[in-house]
Amino acid sequence: KLFNKGKLQVDSTHTLYYEEYGNPNGLPALYLHGGPGAGFPPNAYRFFDPNLYRIILLDQRGACRSTPRGEVRHNTLSHLIEDCERLRKTLPNTPQWHVVFGGSWGSTLAIAYAQEYPQQINALVLWGVCLIRMQEVNWLFQKNGAALTDPKGWNDFSKAVGIDETIVDPSPSPPTTTTRGSSSKAESTTKDRRTLHAYYDRLMGNNASEKIAAAQAWDEWESRVHQRAYHRPCEDNQPSLLVK
Repeated sequence: KLFNKGKLQVDSTHTLYYEEYGNPNGLPALYLHGGPGAGFPPNAYRFFDPNLYRIILLDQRGACRSTPRGEVRHNTLSHLIEDCERLRKTLPNTPQWHVVFGGSWGSTLAIAYAQEYPQQINALVLWGVCLIRMQEVNWLFQKNGAALTDPKGWNDFSKAVGIDETIVDPSPSPPTTTTRGSSSKAESTTKDRRTLHAYYDRLMGNNASEKIAAAQAWDEWESRVHQRAYHRPCEDNQPSLLVK
């Protein structure tokens, strides 16, 4: 049950939106959504036992109900780390987070926050862990990575951002992997990331229709990757209780 919602102005540009669920006197638990920029889903509190936890759902900078929506100025990982700490200090009876829960980009932020403020976190719960390592970015945005598991999805995405990196072979061999520190990986990065760079240019450009088309194309590609990674969703399409 929702018992509180609020806004927190963190600088002259950004104001954060948050909600609190569960037990008002419970153990403070911070939910960090993915994206970046996705915003928290309305059912995210269901990951926690509401009798035990005071569940805080936060829309990060530029996301969903935080304002201004979609703003990327003053919106870096460092800013988001400090936002988590400022929220903790602002909320009453929160000497530390009993648990910080994050998935995908949320896991990236949770780990970074824990590294910066280890004394303010009792525990981390992470899923879909993403460390933004070179091999992870390459796997998503190069034609010899996730694209080989879904050629049609990759072809649609690359064409939508103006890059022709079509995969013709419908039954490709599994993608090869390289170990961290491989010189060949560094040498091929710029060329192989043409689709990523094209996506960024369109998303951050001044053409409104291209921005929307690029964002929709990325959302579709990411969704297809997720669908292939998770084979057994909850039957009612709701998250299960994970934190007890």
